[in-house]
Amino acid sequence: MKSAIRTTALVAVLALSLGNVAQAASVSKPPVNVSAQVESTLQLNLALFKNSVDAANNITASNAMNFGTLKDLGTGTLRSSTTGSTGTGSVIAFISALSSGTPYTITQTGTQLTSGSNTLPSGACTVVPVYAAADNGGQALVGTLGTKGTWVANNKTLYTSNAAADVRQIQYHYSITDDPNAGATTGVPTNQAAGTYTATVTFTVTA
Repeated sequence: MKSAIRTTALVAVLALSLGNVAQAASVSKPPVNVSAQVESTLQLNLALFKNSVDAANNITASNAMNFGTLKDLGTGTLRSSTTGSTGTGSVIAFISALSSGTPYTITQTGTQLTSGSNTLPSGACTVVPVYAAADNGGQALVGTLGTKGTWVANNKTLYTSNAAADVRQIQYHYSITDDPNAGATTGVPTNQAAGTYTATVTFTVTA
């Protein structure tokens, strides 16, 4: 008889417990709206360096590509740099862009170096795009680099982004040389008229 009472009591406890589970309820408030905004941006970043992109060589504050005095370095022409676009006398433009995810293109327009009525040969004024993974946290190049050659051109393409507009920093080595490895097609003759030759280079990003 006692066993029957215990069994009845246990069944009653289980029934009570199951009843409590079945009676559980929840209440929700109406959905809360959440928002955030990313500002539309089109930005071009430029830093100028002499010979290398080491911080000590940063010349951005002067905002000028000063190649100094051109010299005959044994090639029978006047050069700013010993070897193509590198070494003493080269200027590096370190460029990147932000475009809020819109594919973009970086271009440059350069004028001819002149001193009065005299000019330096356009084919000796060169720019060479250089990609260094170390400048980009080890990331590989995406997008397309422009070609080496004269900077004396209108809207010369320096870089075209990939479809995702991923940000990459690119080096552009400017020099005055007769070195075909730097894209030169001619040189500055040793009998070039004396003077201070000046020009401008304008960088543009378009998205």
